[in-house]
Amino acid sequence: MANDEWWQQPAQALDNNARQQAQARQLQLTKPPGSLGLLESIAIDFAGWQGQVCPSLKQPHIYLMAADHGIAQQNVSAFPQAVTIEMLRNFANGGAAIAVIVNH
Repeated sequence: MANDEWWQQPAQALDNNARQQAQARQLQLTKPPGSLGLLESIAIDFAGWQGQVCPSLKQPHIYLMAADHGIAQQNVSAFPQAVTIEMLRNFANGGAAIAVIVNH
């Protein structure tokens, strides 16, 4: 198989043992269970894909975007428009969970 045909191969099955161990590990971390939302599920799936309890990523990239375009006034957000600037300030000062991930 040529290197440019990798995408035509079936994906490997998830390692369920690694996933179960990673899920148990999530419950041992110093944070409320589920507090990182979908990120926890992604970490557990990565454990299964990589076959190790603590998966790793090489050269990850994180793009963080925020907008204050008034849509909050249409009741589509759980937070008022004033929260946007405070969240941006928190991101910039390294106080958000995403800052921990970026620094790691």
